[in-house]
Amino acid sequence: MLLPGTLALPPGRYAISAQLYDGRGPQVRAFAPAQPLTVPATGTAPAMTFNFSL
Repeated sequence: MLLPGTLALPPGRYAISAQLYDGRGPQVRAFAPAQPLTVPATGTAPAMTFNFSL
């Protein structure tokens, strides 16, 4: 199943990470970008788009 969406972020700095569970127990894969996402305090805040595959 694919769940698309858009998330509007207020100004600030964000560290984005996610955990993927494979359903077989304690195996967890985590990933995060090398640099945190920075949203400027002026102008139009960028939107983050995402797609979850379940």
